[in-house]
Amino acid sequence: MKHVILASLFSVAACATAKTTAPPTTATPKIRPPLDTLAFYVGEWSCKGTQFATKDQKEEHWDAKIIVAPELDGSWLSVHMIGPGANRTIEHKGYDPVAKKWVHVAVGLEGSWGAITSPGWTGAQMVFDDPNEHTIATFTRIDERHYSHAVANDAEHGGERVWEKLCTKG
Repeated sequence: MKHVILASLFSVAACATAKTTAPPTTATPKIRPPLDTLAFYVGEWSCKGTQFATKDQKEEHWDAKIIVAPELDGSWLSVHMIGPGANRTIEHKGYDPVAKKWVHVAVGLEGSWGAITSPGWTGAQMVFDDPNEHTIATFTRIDERHYSHAVANDAEHGGERVWEKLCTKG
C-alpha cells in the first residue's frame, strides 16, 4: 500500500510539473492608420437586407453573412459577402495615400466588378460614390456591434434608395 501511495504522489507531481505547449496562434495583423478607423469592422457579421421596390420589381428582404479581416500587413481589409442566396462577393477596403481617398473594390461571382471612392469619414458615415453607375453607397457605423450599408441613386438621378443592409457582429 505504501508503494501505491508513493507511486500516486510521484504521478501527481510529474503531471503538475509537466509543461504543455500551446498550439501556435496566427496573429491578426495590426491595422495601419488611417485604416484603423475601421477596426470595429473586423469580424463576422449577420446582415438583414432590403432590396427596395421599383416600378418593375416588388420589395425583397434577404439575409447575408459578412466576414472582414485585415490583410497585406494591415494595409487593406478583406470583405467576403456570402448571400443573399447564391450571391458571393470579395471586396477590399483601403486608403490610397497618394490620391488621399478611401477605396472600395468589389468583384462578384458572376463576373461583375466595381470600384468606388470616398473622401473619408463625416461623423459616423463614409460616403462612397460611383459616377459611372450614378450611385452613392453610405457606410454608417452605428456602434461597435452594428453598421448599415445603403445604396441609392445620386440626387441628379432621382435619389431613390436601391438597397440597404443592417448588420450585427457575432
